[in-house]
Amino acid sequence: MKEVKSESSIKTFQLHKNYRKRIISAGEFEISDLKLPKETGAERCFAVDKKKQEEYHFVKEHIKKIPIDRKKLRTRLFGTILLAVLFGVVAAAVFAALRPVFDNLLYRKDNTVVISGEDEISEETPEENAPVYITETQLMEPEDYQVLQNKLYAIGREANKSVVAVRGIGEATDWFDNAYETESQGTGIIVADTGDEYLVVTEKKVISDASQVEVTFYNNDTASAVLQAYDENTGIAMLCVEKRQLSADTTDQVAAATLSSFSALSQGTIVIAIGSPLGEPFSILTGNVTSSSYEVSTVDANYKVISTDINASDAGSGALINLKGEVVGLMLQSYSTREAQSTVTAISISQISKLLEKMSNGESPAYLGLEICTVTAEIAKSNELPKGIYIKQVSPDSPAMQAGIQVGDVLTKIDSKEILTAEQYEDCIMNAKDGQQSTVTVKRMGADGKYQDLRFKVVFGTLQEN
Repeated sequence: MKEVKSESSIKTFQLHKNYRKRIISAGEFEISDLKLPKETGAERCFAVDKKKQEEYHFVKEHIKKIPIDRKKLRTRLFGTILLAVLFGVVAAAVFAALRPVFDNLLYRKDNTVVISGEDEISEETPEENAPVYITETQLMEPEDYQVLQNKLYAIGREANKSVVAVRGIGEATDWFDNAYETESQGTGIIVADTGDEYLVVTEKKVISDASQVEVTFYNNDTASAVLQAYDENTGIAMLCVEKRQLSADTTDQVAAATLSSFSALSQGTIVIAIGSPLGEPFSILTGNVTSSSYEVSTVDANYKVISTDINASDAGSGALINLKGEVVGLMLQSYSTREAQSTVTAISISQISKLLEKMSNGESPAYLGLEICTVTAEIAKSNELPKGIYIKQVSPDSPAMQAGIQVGDVLTKIDSKEILTAEQYEDCIMNAKDGQQSTVTVKRMGADGKYQDLRFKVVFGTLQEN
């Protein structure tokens, strides 16, 4: 294919070819003599760019803002609010559904029953500028004694609102295999109100052979009761009565007894017996404390017995209260001496408050099987015994006997806790649980007459009914 050149391109080529030739004109000069500035590469590029800009100068770009779509904006805002409300409703529903679960995990409700009555020591500080009282002796008339007696009985009637009559119903057969109903009666004291139920302490012998237990309140309202726990050592039982069985009138009148926190009762202290000291429920008798120093040694515990001059029967039961209406003793006629069987005998409530608290929470006390006494400094010196608690008796088939503990040993330690008094031993037993394994350290006299430390592994149990 032949290349065809245009006329303009030929002229341009010839112009460049003859660039150095002399051109004769009217002035007649050589073009070489014309001094022209040489064109640089940058200038040539700028000239080309400028030419291109001139060729496309008709293209102009303007950035214009997009107008706001208010309808679309309102739709999005409404959708956001709707989603937020929906999220809040769902979150609230989920929280309400899961709240009981989290409350149970994070804030476990403590249903432990706490019973007051433990011995406390109060420190009274003398008041400044205390008033001075002038006493004047005044003879009392017989009518004045009646006024005082009426006030005592008024205290007893108020305290009887914490008393219930306990009735144990059972079945038995005669010689001819004929079934008949048996019944035993006693008195119980309401020692705690959990909100849903009343906890009543009574004697185990009243319900030992019963298949059904009923309690009658101060206003003659009757309800069924179930055994919560019992202590075979003292013969005390704890009953549970659901409040939903009772009328609103009964729950308004009934109240748990107030337990005294002081155990010091001196001779001559006025006390009031409530319950059924002579066998009749809701009876009231008044009298005085005749003795409070007599101590009964039982398995794993020692108790001080309160003796009074108030008449009582062998089947009498109830409680002793002070002039404030507080329970100071639980009536247990089985602890009376032979000479005082016809009078009211009680155990100090402050000594058994921990036992009642444990039974109120459905636990029977732990059992080791030792009868003990404290080796005081005087006893240790006169009998050449080490300090601790002397073991007077070991119950047959008890955890202590099975471990190898013997009469005459002096117990000095349970696990890492040093035991020097009977009270410390009783606290350890009260804090122990059925099935708990512990190490008991005793001192036993050897063949050379010297005491040596021996350690025994024991497993606590519970004292079973004989």
